[in-house]
Amino acid sequence: MDQAIEISRLEGELTRLPDAKAEAKSLRSHIDSADSELRAAAKEFTAADSDRQEMEARRERLQELGRMVEGQQQSVDEQRRTLAAARQWFTESKEAVAVTVANYAGHEAYRAALRAQRAMNEQIAQRRRLEEEQAGIRTLLARAETQADALEGALVEIEGAEKTAAGLEDAATEQEKLDTEFRDAQRLADRLIDAYDRVQREETSVEKAQKRLDHLRVEVARSQKLEASRKQLQTEVETLQHTITLQESICSQLQPEMETIKQQGTQLKNLDADAVCPICEQPLSAEHRLQLLERLRQSWKEMNVRALNAAETIRQAEAKREQARSDLMKHELTLHSLPRQHAIETAEKELADQNAQYAEARDEAEALRHIPQRVEQLQQALKKLGDPRRQRDAALQLARGRERVERALQEQRAQAELQSKALAELDGHMTKFAGLDAETTHISSQLAKFQAADDLYRRNQAAAEALPQRLQEVSDAEKALVRAQKRFEDGQEQLAASRRDFDDERFQEVVAQVEELRSRRVQLETELDQWRERLDRAKEEIAQLQGLERSLSTARTRHDRLTEQEELLRSLRTVLREAGPFVTKALVQQISYSANQLFGQIMEDYTRTLQWKEEYGIVLEADGRERTFSQLSGGEQMSAALAVRLALLQEMSSIGVAFFDEPTTNLDETRRGALARQIVGVHGFEQLFIISHDDSFEQATEKLIRVEKRNGTSEIHYE
Repeated sequence: MDQAIEISRLEGELTRLPDAKAEAKSLRSHIDSADSELRAAAKEFTAADSDRQEMEARRERLQELGRMVEGQQQSVDEQRRTLAAARQWFTESKEAVAVTVANYAGHEAYRAALRAQRAMNEQIAQRRRLEEEQAGIRTLLARAETQADALEGALVEIEGAEKTAAGLEDAATEQEKLDTEFRDAQRLADRLIDAYDRVQREETSVEKAQKRLDHLRVEVARSQKLEASRKQLQTEVETLQHTITLQESICSQLQPEMETIKQQGTQLKNLDADAVCPICEQPLSAEHRLQLLERLRQSWKEMNVRALNAAETIRQAEAKREQARSDLMKHELTLHSLPRQHAIETAEKELADQNAQYAEARDEAEALRHIPQRVEQLQQALKKLGDPRRQRDAALQLARGRERVERALQEQRAQAELQSKALAELDGHMTKFAGLDAETTHISSQLAKFQAADDLYRRNQAAAEALPQRLQEVSDAEKALVRAQKRFEDGQEQLAASRRDFDDERFQEVVAQVEELRSRRVQLETELDQWRERLDRAKEEIAQLQGLERSLSTARTRHDRLTEQEELLRSLRTVLREAGPFVTKALVQQISYSANQLFGQIMEDYTRTLQWKEEYGIVLEADGRERTFSQLSGGEQMSAALAVRLALLQEMSSIGVAFFDEPTTNLDETRRGALARQIVGVHGFEQLFIISHDDSFEQATEKLIRVEKRNGTSEIHYE
């Protein structure tokens, strides 16, 4: 149906294809015409633009010649100014020659006086150095004599200090003895202050330790009460958990029994009128069938009531258990924060230690109680004695400098003698500079006399020496002016000829024509682009429509193929519907065969045959006698059900994994062990997962995950 609708839609859209092709053809015609017109306009524009460029080149040449003539005029003016300046400089040089000739003798006399002054300045510098050296020696001599006098006074003071130190020796010894006793007493006084502080600290510590011990006793008593309450809650949680486990076990037992009753009822309803009763193996009458069904219904009803009661009991027990767990967790958190009995013992020991330290501090303070009085006595004695030791030490310190002072006095006396000799020698050297000041005065007068002539000579010397060069500059400037005037005249002739050759009115006409042709070409290019854009859109539409045309062809082909497949499926459905019972029978037989093999592995008994019937019932044959599933024992039912389910997994899917949830429920210890060994030994599966409260599988499994619940928390252990 969908394919037909799609084909109809595509056919409707393809009606546009002829019009799109016609429009594309028309657009191509317009584009060719516009393209021809554009080429003609471009050719005309190229010719006009070439004329414009040629005339622009002439105009630029004319403008360039104008600028050149202006530059040449400026060059002529510049050369005239240069010639005038050269002639002025030449006149100045001639005047400078006359001045230098007139002042040459004065200039030479001034130079000679300068040379004599430089020689005289050297002698003045030598005399000044000798005078400075004399002043330095006189200063050193005076300093040596002053220091020698001071050292002689110091020797007198040293002799008095030696006598003073000898007279203060006994008093200084007594002072040292009293100082030692005072320092010892002061240290003991400091210890007494520390002892009083320690007594106060220890007393405070004892009070705090006593308060902490009292607080711990109250908290420990509270902790003991909470511990008793916690144990009661723990017992209550365990009791409730036992009740839940018991009721869950009852539910687990009732569920397969109720399922068995349900299956027995279904089997009784489906048995033929002349069938044998599966329970008493007597002919099954209608009345007997009704009695059995009523009995089964009553039994199922009673089991259902028991299961509902057990579920209600579980619900109530779980609610109480969760409340008890919550209270238990609160108790445990509180207990975790409360102290234990050992904390009281630790606090009692700390209190005893604090009392001992307190007693020790009091004893020490009592033993040092007399020390302040002793310190006062020693202070009075030292005050009365004064400070003879300091006076003695000062006198001794002064006396120790005797040898140093005597040696320094000798050195200063020797230094004074040397300075006196050096001063006498310098006085002899100064005699050769006796007439130096008069000669200096004569040279200064000569310099003042000839300085004006020297200044005039030096100011005009450079200009006088440049006279030949300035004459050459005048000649060069006259020649350059002639050349500049000749270039200016030639440039004026070229400018006049260029103006006659250029028609400005014709140039403006050509420029206007070029602009008009440029606008026309732009307009044609714009129109051509628009038509090409419309042509591109038309081509895209045609391509899309052609794609739709191909899609229509594909859809028609798919529609034809689907029609053929539909006819084939109808035929296959008919064949499969007729072959269904045969396929089901063959599959049930294969599953029954696999289940029989697995049942033999589980039970370790291959003398019995397990069959899974086409009506999905389970029958066990042994010694020629068949028993239905409801007639089997609990262990046989569990093994048979496992065998059929495993066979279904093997035959109906490719999964190599099987899960067993509580496979040993309701079995005794012997059968649990046997069933566990057989399940582990089942072949044909890559992995087997077993979920069980039973530990029968622990020895045979490769990996074990154990889940344990401790204090209301599930813990996972990998083994």
